[in-house]
Amino acid sequence: MRANLNKTFIQGAKRELKYQADLVAAIKAGKATPERPKVESGYQVISSSVGKLITYVPIHHAQKMYDLGGKYQTTELSIGQVFEEAASIANEVTNDLKFTSKIELLEFLRQESDNEAEPTLS
Repeated sequence: MRANLNKTFIQGAKRELKYQADLVAAIKAGKATPERPKVESGYQVISSSVGKLITYVPIHHAQKMYDLGGKYQTTELSIGQVFEEAASIANEVTNDLKFTSKIELLEFLRQESDNEAEPTLS
């Protein structure tokens, strides 16, 4: 579940970057603006120690995570707000699917954020 939502977040961020470039190009060319991309499905293929796994989350949760990736990419939300929103989505998923354990999302981003906050030694 965690890997699926993290991968969906990354896809949303990458596609938002492409969308922004396409939007600028369309405006410059005087063409119609493209539609904002949406998540394609709740399925993800995840590589694991036992091979490739097909994972699924309900599409409405996948869309929220995908949109969050786009908001992160455009810096519409602060990093703290992104973590709060991801925690909210994780809680919704665990409640909807009746999980007994909590999942933490975007750990890779949290580690990156923590590393950037560390002072550098001269």
